[in-house]
Amino acid sequence: MDEMTIKKRKRMISNRESAKRSRIKRAQHMQGLANWVVHFEAANTEIRLRLSSIKQRNDVVQSENQVLNTQLYELQMRLDILSSYLYTQQQLQITSAAAEAVRNCHEFPVQNLNFFHPLAGNSFY
Repeated sequence: MDEMTIKKRKRMISNRESAKRSRIKRAQHMQGLANWVVHFEAANTEIRLRLSSIKQRNDVVQSENQVLNTQLYELQMRLDILSSYLYTQQQLQITSAAAEAVRNCHEFPVQNLNFFHPLAGNSFY
């Protein structure tokens, strides 16, 4: 064999080994990517389960909130009614007390109703 043939043969062997290393490296890279896919699919499944659980809990909380808001409205209405009733009762007590005072005023007769009258001739005017 001549020297040129030997070089070509060495180069061909070197290229085959390089191609083999490249295929092995590419296969390892693809296996690493496949491992990442499995990892992320598992993480994605876990996140979806957590999200589903959170959505269900959110639905429960929103339902409870709606019930509480309804109860709050009903209690506010009851408070308004009771406040109005209390105000009415207080007004009735004031009116009743005033009426009682008017009824009792005859117990203290005024001696001279003209005492402070401007035409009565007293010194205040």
